Amino acid sequence: RDLSVSLNNVGGMHEQQGNLDAALAAFTESLELSRRLAEQHGSTPQALRDLSVSLDNVGKVQRDQGDLDAALAAFTESLELSRRRAEQYGSTPQALRDLSVSLENVGGVRELQGDLDAALAAFTESLELRRRLAEQYGSTPQALRDLSVALNNVGWLRERQEEPTDANRAYAEGVMLCEQLHDRFPGLRDDGLLQHLRASAERTAEAADPLPPTR
Repeated sequence: RDLSVSLNNVGGMHEQQGNLDAALAAFTESLELSRRLAEQHGSTPQALRDLSVSLDNVGKVQRDQGDLDAALAAFTESLELSRRRAEQYGSTPQALRDLSVSLENVGGVRELQGDLDAALAAFTESLELRRRLAEQYGSTPQALRDLSVALNNVGWLRERQEEPTDANRAYAEGVMLCEQLHDRFPGLRDDGLLQHLRASAERTAEAADPLPPTR
C-alpha cells in the first residue's frame, strides 16, 4: 500500500507539471497494486477506497488527454466501488462524499461526450447526496462548498438543455450557500466560485420565466 501511495504522489507531481504521460504511467502502476491488494487481502473499506481513488486518478488523466471512453470506464468502475462501499460498510460522511465525487466525475465525462441527460442524472444524484450530508452532519465549510459546486453543475446542465428557470433556481441557491460560506468562514472564501455563480444567476435570470403574481 505504501508503494501505491508513493506512486500516486509521483503521478500527482507529474500531473501538476503537465507531464500527463508520466502521470498516467505512475497512476496506472498504483492502480495495479491497489487491485492486487484488494484481491489478496479482501475488499476491506480501505482497499475499496484506495482502488476507487486510483481509478479516479487514472480517469482524470485520461480525460485530460481526451480519451473520454477510457476515462468513463475508469470513473464508472470507481463509482461502482463507491456504491459498494457505502452499501456494505455504511453511509459514513466520507463514503457519501466519495460517492458524490464519483458521480460528479462520471457526469463530467458524460457532458463532454454530449450525453446531457446522463450527465444531468449523475449531477442530480451527486447534489442529492450533498444535501443529505449537509442535513445530517451540519453545514460545514466543505459541505457548503460541495453543495454550491453541485448546484453549479446542475444549473449548467439545465442551462445547456435550455431550461433557464431551473438553471437560475440552482444558480441562485448556489449563490446563497456560497455567501453563507463567506460570511460564516471568511478564511475559507472561494471568490472565484461565488463570482461564477453570481454571473450565471444574472445571465439566466433574464431568460427565466417570471414569477407568478402574489395574491
